[in-house]
Amino acid sequence: MDRDSPTTQRRSRYQAARLKSPDAALAVMVQLSLKAPAFADQRFGTWARVLIGQVNRGHYVILLDDGQPVGFGGWFPARRRDAEAWLAGHDDIPVAPETEADCAVINGFMAPSAEATRFLRDAMLDHGRKLGTLYGKRVLKDGRRRLARVANTRRDPGLL
Repeated sequence: MDRDSPTTQRRSRYQAARLKSPDAALAVMVQLSLKAPAFADQRFGTWARVLIGQVNRGHYVILLDDGQPVGFGGWFPARRRDAEAWLAGHDDIPVAPETEADCAVINGFMAPSAEATRFLRDAMLDHGRKLGTLYGKRVLKDGRRRLARVANTRRDPGLL
C-alpha cells in the first residue's frame, strides 16, 4: 500500500497512516464502510460527501493492522457551540473555518476491537493537535445514543 510514513508511533500491532493518493484513501474508506452496517445502510450520496470532505481536508486516518487497512477515523473542525448542538440532536452543523474552529466532530469511525478503538482515537487526537475536544456519538442497536466528549490533552494552542 502506497502511504505516507506512519502518522503515530507504533505502540501496538496497529499503525495509523494517511495515504499519498486522496483517491486511494477514499477507495479504502469506501471498501471498509461496506463491511459496517452503520455506514453501508446510509444513502450513498450522503456518505460519499462525508468521506470526500474528510479526505479533501486531510482530516482522516486509516487504521492498519500488519499493513492492511482495518478501520478509519474522520472528523471536521467545528465551533464548540455547534458541536454541543450536534450532540443534542441537530443533524446538520457547519464545518467551521480553521480560524474559528476550537474542536472537532468525529463523523466517521470504524475500528475492529477495543484496542484498535483506543489506538485510532489517540491517532485522531495526535492529528487534531490544534483543536480541543473531540465530539462523537454512536447510535446503539436499541436506538439509544452514546455521546462522547474527549478532551485533547495533546492540544498545542500555538498552532492556532
